[in-house]
Amino acid sequence: MKSATETFFADKTVFSEAVNAYLPGTAYVSLAQEGIRKIDCAVTLGDRVEEGQIIAGKNNAHAAAIHAPIPGIIENFVSCLMPDGKAGLAVKIRLSGAFSYLGKSAVKSDWKSLNKRQLYHILAEKGVVNLFSRPVCLAEEMRELKKNKDHILIVRLNDEDSSQQTDSFIARRYQTEIAEGAAILVKAADIAGVVLLYDKNREPPDREEFASQINGAEIISVPVAPRQYLSSTVQAIISTVRQRQAGPVFDAIAHTDLFVDASTLLNVYRAVVFSLPVMENIIHVSGSVIHKPGIFSVRNGTLVRNLVEECGGFNKPYSAVVINGVIAGMSITTLDMPITKQVKSIRFLHRWELPDQSAQECIRCGNCTAICPSQLDPGILFSYVCGIKIVDPAYIASAALCEDCALCNTVCPSRLPLCQYISLLKEAVLREKK
Repeated sequence: MKSATETFFADKTVFSEAVNAYLPGTAYVSLAQEGIRKIDCAVTLGDRVEEGQIIAGKNNAHAAAIHAPIPGIIENFVSCLMPDGKAGLAVKIRLSGAFSYLGKSAVKSDWKSLNKRQLYHILAEKGVVNLFSRPVCLAEEMRELKKNKDHILIVRLNDEDSSQQTDSFIARRYQTEIAEGAAILVKAADIAGVVLLYDKNREPPDREEFASQINGAEIISVPVAPRQYLSSTVQAIISTVRQRQAGPVFDAIAHTDLFVDASTLLNVYRAVVFSLPVMENIIHVSGSVIHKPGIFSVRNGTLVRNLVEECGGFNKPYSAVVINGVIAGMSITTLDMPITKQVKSIRFLHRWELPDQSAQECIRCGNCTAICPSQLDPGILFSYVCGIKIVDPAYIASAALCEDCALCNTVCPSRLPLCQYISLLKEAVLREKK
């Protein structure tokens, strides 16, 4: 068997174009997104829907709208395994009728004449979700930024996990669009400074391109080590930026600033500039067991099984399917999982690439506490979720500080699923706050 670290650095292919995946004949559109248990559904059985029509989330203040990725008929509401490993409700749409967006010329809007409130409304209505860490409604996140503070926009142009290439591909292929997406957020959130994080082994972003789009904000470029997973966590980014001593604007960087990735900015650009709903993802599909790995533009609601066919099928049996990176991603057990907004990569592993996953009892070594960038004690939170320990409510609330980096998992000699359990607790804590 290979270690997780060996698997982590396996991919070296660099892709130059995204392939448009085949449209699904039937789409399974998730209604369980952004960690919100109940999202109002705007359609019923037998309804005909248009491509891009809002089918859920329109009246939920904390959720981004969910749209029909294809035109068709609502055939059923079914339970599916989702990318977060949980079962969730999905709308089953059978393809039928004409497309409203596909193949049509999009008209650019004059977004610079819009005010903050109008920009927030567009981002929520078009379904834009921030994918920097846990998927959250971007408009809601921006509304919650502290008032009377000059905020910083941190843009991650590199890949958080080197087993996936989605963000680095988007950063190279759509740099002009990303720069304009950043300019939109600068206007909407009173941004005083923009930090561009990039892979130090690749060409830095074109600062002039960003400067030509962004008005009223200072811009700095910060290189990060691509193979140091810890370098992409919020705390590590804050430390790196402060060490550069780039001036008072950037010295004030904090967890309360706005952290986004290339995928999110591309969706911001498409939503605001062309009024396009979020109906598709750019996804990196990889693994030694498939014939043709690649970067694909995939409609939401497409099953993983269909994407495998797009890649030419399997050349040998697979043992695991990992969503969003081998370090902090989620392993799923079925190819019948629908693609949702939060999916950025899918990796298929052979059995020899799987690390030993047998869990043992906690030996209280303290490794998880020592490596946690948020200075939490994952062992205590894990014990609480398992019902082993009674924990002070204030400490339970600290789960909200978890960055979902999964570093605690990587150093645990007992192979406990610490990050996954803390993620469940974090979700409950944040839901209670709302």
